Amino acid sequence: MFPLEMRELLVLNLTHNEITLVRQGAFSKLKRLTTLDLSHNQIEYLNFFTTAPSLEILDLSWNRLKDIDSNLFIQLTSLRQLMLASNDISELKEANWKTSPPSLRFIDLSENPIHCDCNLRWLNGTFHVSTVIQGTCATPEDYEDSAIRKASRMLIQRCDEDGNIGTRKKSSYTSPISLL
Repeated sequence: MFPLEMRELLVLNLTHNEITLVRQGAFSKLKRLTTLDLSHNQIEYLNFFTTAPSLEILDLSWNRLKDIDSNLFIQLTSLRQLMLASNDISELKEANWKTSPPSLRFIDLSENPIHCDCNLRWLNGTFHVSTVIQGTCATPEDYEDSAIRKASRMLIQRCDEDGNIGTRKKSSYTSPISLL
């Protein structure tokens, strides 16, 4: 995409270009790039970074992403903000997020059909408490419209060793007032 090294380019905005495919290494000659906006395109796969050590802000909102590539964060060691709003992400796989850099402090997952089940318990233990994670669960019904971080905390308590969501136990406590 960029045949010559562009040493001074810091911000690249490629929004609304109907981009469907980005070839691996497409941004490798942009060594000092800090902000890349690929929002409002038709990108389905995130396997195009070979190296991007300076990239701090990546906007991939309004695309067709279904998943995060497990190698994404290995190349994005300085990433602070990751916007993935309005994609088709339904599952957050722990293995794909484990290598996220400590610098990552904002993740926007809003408007994605995220399924919050026992496989989401890892989230709060992986990200620093100050990392803002925007977005809500779409399913199951018990967690619909719950904030992702909150759902992760609740699932830690409700999931059994086999990864099944347990039911809330009803209290057997009877208040003295109801006995009267």
